[in-house]
Amino acid sequence: MSYEIRRNLKLLLFFLLTPNLQPLTPICYGQEIRPLQEKAQYEKVLEDKVEEVLTSLLGPHQAKVMIDATIDFSRIEKINAQGKNSGGTSAGPDLSNLPGFSFAEAPRIDNQNLNQKYEKMLSYPTQFLKRMVVTVVINRSVSAEEVQRVRSVVSDLLKINPDQGDVLTVLQAPFPPVWKTIFQDPDLTKILFKYSLLSMMTFLALVVVAVCFLRIAGALSTMAKAQVHQVSMEMPNIESPRLGAPGYRELTGPGTLELPGSAREISGGEQESGERTEDAVVFGVRKDQVELLAQMLKKEEAGNVALVAAHLKPEVQHVFLDSLSSELRTQVLLKLGEVRFVEPDMILSLKDEIERRLQGAVGGIRMILEVMERAGPLEKQKILRELENRDPQMAQSVRAKILLPEDLIRLDEKEFSIFVSSVSSEDWAVALWELPQEFGDRVKSQLTEGAWKIIEQRMAIGRPPEVRIEKAQQKMMEVASSLMEAGKIHPPVASSLA
Repeated sequence: MSYEIRRNLKLLLFFLLTPNLQPLTPICYGQEIRPLQEKAQYEKVLEDKVEEVLTSLLGPHQAKVMIDATIDFSRIEKINAQGKNSGGTSAGPDLSNLPGFSFAEAPRIDNQNLNQKYEKMLSYPTQFLKRMVVTVVINRSVSAEEVQRVRSVVSDLLKINPDQGDVLTVLQAPFPPVWKTIFQDPDLTKILFKYSLLSMMTFLALVVVAVCFLRIAGALSTMAKAQVHQVSMEMPNIESPRLGAPGYRELTGPGTLELPGSAREISGGEQESGERTEDAVVFGVRKDQVELLAQMLKKEEAGNVALVAAHLKPEVQHVFLDSLSSELRTQVLLKLGEVRFVEPDMILSLKDEIERRLQGAVGGIRMILEVMERAGPLEKQKILRELENRDPQMAQSVRAKILLPEDLIRLDEKEFSIFVSSVSSEDWAVALWELPQEFGDRVKSQLTEGAWKIIEQRMAIGRPPEVRIEKAQQKMMEVASSLMEAGKIHPPVASSLA
């Protein structure tokens, strides 16, 4: 091994074993950076602590805390070295005296520090925190009383000591809205994005479920209509008999409209006028159920209504068609004139469904009429006014089926004269208090002058009690009902509600 190599190895070993000669640059850099990091961490902990308390007092986004702490990181380092000093040795053999060669004397290495021991002692200051400068910025919307309370709380929380140079400053400034600063916080932004994504996915899932549900409901509704309502199909190749043809009688006459009962009648050939086949399907609908049946079918197509009407009893069929509106009745009659093929099983299913619903049906205009039949004329008018306020269409239907005293003014002269003469003057003097002036004038025209003066004298005494007026009008209506039953007068057309 050459001299240069041995010398370099010795120098390397010397630098490695001697701590005082190690590079000092990284150590100095770390010693400068580490205190700054510890200072920033300490200030951050204090700021978070104070802001958490202020959030509980003022609410979120109402205060911001900034702390500048002066910290003493100085330390005293003492090093004691112990060991024996050894002499220096040459870095290589002494070749300077060799004949024919002239070399410079090799450097000598001092090995006195290789066998020494070191003791290091560190001493720190008794107080790291020298002073603090605390700045609290509060939203301008916070009241002055709350600002003073914040000042007191922060001072107690951080143990502000003015004697050692601590400074607490409380400022007020307008804060921007939360929605403007919400995206400046990365954590809050991540949370908002996460829950927004979850909400959107939930909404889309609900929309998909709703669409699927609506599609299923629509399919079920279509199937139900196809099974219950859409039970007929046209037969264009068969000539449709018209009203007056064999198998039918006109509705306008005293008889009833006869129709083929089911598909068996059509397939069995032409029937005699006014007769049904023995195996015809007849729906068990009574006359008192016609009104309920009409309400059930009022939203159905004319073809479906005609199908039901074709399987009613003759006496019920006439009442049912009369209960329909004029427009619907015309459409039903046109449908009745068309020949259809209907499956017998579908007719039986429709029959069972209608009879089942009618048996379980409760209410209807018939129930209202039964209640009003037991009420007096004045009470009937009150009921009609209440119905008019809540359901004008229902009130109109009820009004068309009851007879009130003011309706009697529509009798012709002969019938009205018979009616007026059948009521006593005493009852007229009481009943006219709740009748229109037009009614009183017509009564006056049917009486003699003396009879009318007697009524006027009775009315001049004063208005009688409400009970007497209602009782007199009730007697008047009983007289009108008896005359109608006797055929002496005809029922007048009911007036519409005002």
